Amino acid sequence: MKNSIPILILMFTITACVPMKKHKALILQYSDVNAALKEKNDINTSLSEQLDKCNALNEFNTSKIKDLEAHIKFAESNNTNLTTRIGELSGTTKTNAEVLQRALAEIYDKDEQITELSNILKKKDSVNVILVKKVSKSITNKRFRKSLEKIGLVF
Repeated sequence: MKNSIPILILMFTITACVPMKKHKALILQYSDVNAALKEKNDINTSLSEQLDKCNALNEFNTSKIKDLEAHIKFAESNNTNLTTRIGELSGTTKTNAEVLQRALAEIYDKDEQITELSNILKKKDSVNVILVKKVSKSITNKRFRKSLEKIGLVF
């Protein structure tokens, strides 16, 4: 067994040795693989940076969308509120219009009554004037005429 150990070591070293051409080819292959790995790592790094930028942009856009949705909800609630108020105002306006129409009709009726009373007073005054003229012709008494003039009836 003692002899077998150095033989085993010798066999191992002989079989473990690689020819120089093969060794250079392996080193060249190793450097090519390392260069490709470095290139892939650089690409991976740039893609990771781009992914981080895209994620940040996505978060920004998501927050902006949430803000816009909040604005839309606010605008919709305002729109609903304004529509309700417009409905209330139109109802109030209709009621006010009806009241105004009734008031105008009453004013028109009162105007007709005033015009009618004015015409009646004119007729009364003209009748009074005619009566006074007839009476004044028949009255020769100066004293009575003076008293009528004092009252305001002038002939």
